[in-house]
Amino acid sequence: MSLTSSVQDLECGIFPRCCGCKTLTGLKSPAIWQEVESFFSSHLSFSPELVSKEITAWRYRVKLAVRGTSRKPLIGLFEAGSHLVVSMQSCPMHVKELDVALTSLYESIKRHEIEPYREKDHGGRLKYIQMHLSQKTRKIQLSLIFCGSSLALKEKEFVKQLYKLGSFHSIWACYQPEKTNTILGQNWELLLGDEVFYQRVQSVDFAFHPSCFSQAHLTMFEDMVSYIKTLVALDVRLLELYSGVGCIGVLLASHVSKVTMVESSLYSKWSFEKTLEKLPKLFESQLTFRLGSVENEAFNVNEVDLILVDPPRKGLSKLCKEKIYTSRA
Repeated sequence: MSLTSSVQDLECGIFPRCCGCKTLTGLKSPAIWQEVESFFSSHLSFSPELVSKEITAWRYRVKLAVRGTSRKPLIGLFEAGSHLVVSMQSCPMHVKELDVALTSLYESIKRHEIEPYREKDHGGRLKYIQMHLSQKTRKIQLSLIFCGSSLALKEKEFVKQLYKLGSFHSIWACYQPEKTNTILGQNWELLLGDEVFYQRVQSVDFAFHPSCFSQAHLTMFEDMVSYIKTLVALDVRLLELYSGVGCIGVLLASHVSKVTMVESSLYSKWSFEKTLEKLPKLFESQLTFRLGSVENEAFNVNEVDLILVDPPRKGLSKLCKEKIYTSRA
């Protein structure tokens, strides 16, 4: 479904308590877009274009909090400005396989008496779940974020029974023992299934370790990359900062002479290397992945013609911006 259809409004039983959506009405021209138009026209004399794709069944990746009790678990997003979980049975934005898996998780948590996390006393076990559905195989990479450093026997049985359902590509445990708002910990364990999960983006199968960022709206991301390609001159030497697993850089590789990607995540580098193994050999000399901080990267004007940045949510550091401004790229 796209916004070129007559559908402008949606219904959802947990809106507006769930913080996932800001509005369900006037979707062809939401109020926030009118604010964007006003800002750019008044400050930059620029008229941005609104590009829209599916408004339902577009989300391929979801990360949800787990609270409540083993008899009555709550799985969902927090209410805005709080840590109160709004129990989500389904979501109009999810692809259907995610909602089916969500139902299975509710049932399995109750059946195996898995303790949801309790923020008040830093007790309980299961803090969050993350699901990532492959467009190609329709199987889910499931991550279970636990408070602690290992699984109890009943939790291992819980995982085993989930995997037997057949809808999961793999099931991972992520251990986050700290009392923190940071969802994912550093310690990951593959419990069942295949280690490498691939997501098809345009014509390439990209590997994603579960700790790595990925776009949830895949068709929108594919269109965005195609648009970026129209802005990039042929045969330039491209430096991509905060490259993640390398989706944009790899998809631009056939258009440019060389791509250098910079990323600090070791798991992103691992994912990139798994992707590279499936690409034609000619890409090996064209693609370079540098593991490290963007702030420590030397922006060598003799090696770079163009810098591409998809910045983190916190924005670019002062040092990074200074390096970009003085690079002459």
